[in-house]
Amino acid sequence: NWLFVWSAGKPVRMLLERGLKAVAAMRVEPWHVPDKRWHKLLSKRPDLQALRFDGKRLAHVICPTYALSREGEDYRRALRAAVLSVVRQPWCDDFNWDIEQPVVDPPNFCVCRRCLEAFAKWARIPVPRDPQELLSGPLREKWVAFRCWQNARLVECAAKWAREAKPDIEVSVYSGRACKWTKEHYGVDWELLKPIIDVGMAGYGFIPDQVIRTRDILHPKPFIGGELYYLSYRSDARGRPVWQTWANSVIRQVVWSGGNGIVMWYLPVFDGAAFYQTALASSFLARYEDFIASGHH
Repeated sequence: NWLFVWSAGKPVRMLLERGLKAVAAMRVEPWHVPDKRWHKLLSKRPDLQALRFDGKRLAHVICPTYALSREGEDYRRALRAAVLSVVRQPWCDDFNWDIEQPVVDPPNFCVCRRCLEAFAKWARIPVPRDPQELLSGPLREKWVAFRCWQNARLVECAAKWAREAKPDIEVSVYSGRACKWTKEHYGVDWELLKPIIDVGMAGYGFIPDQVIRTRDILHPKPFIGGELYYLSYRSDARGRPVWQTWANSVIRQVVWSGGNGIVMWYLPVFDGAAFYQTALASSFLARYEDFIASGHH
């Protein structure tokens, strides 16, 4: 069993001492400032702040093109320090980055002149005159592909730093399943991430063609699908978890996603019924583990 960990308090340490392994989450979102120094620096350099389609600058987000450039080396050093602060924890067995950066759904960043010129060079086209051109027509798909490529390059940097610090570490990414929506809404193309990561995780729920597509793209690397057992503490917009069918949902997700496991979100609302149903599913999966893991089903 693995546990997603942001910080190892006493309850978490007790679980790790009993044999659980930790998927350690990166604490900084992609392109966000990694420390107080960069937060202060970026506030004084609006030209380095990511520019949204509506013309507003993001004071806490750096221009991706700058961050990946030779001039952005200082930012990458600060980001490397943030990665290592996670990886060097003694309980870190897997370094995970949750990539959920909207590209055009909704329109997000960065459309500064620097990024438009980099995009034009990457796509081998003239520099767009107006960022709004990127939201429709033939440029929309190209722009999404460009931003997914930039996100993949950032993950590549993080994976390199993590493995340099801890060679046997597992590097994983969580995002949406492989589909057009994931590219547009989360900025993730699993084809680009496959050579970089060791494990891909995606959820939530069960859409058969997307589960199969994600599994097949990542093969032979493991894909782990996710199921949602969630009750919001802020809104009643989402219905309560259905505990009566939870075991079936777990088994279905594990089998269809390749037999590598399952991501469950999230532990604080697990009740007795959820643990009981999870135990039923675990018992079934353990009994037929060799068959399920073989991929012959």
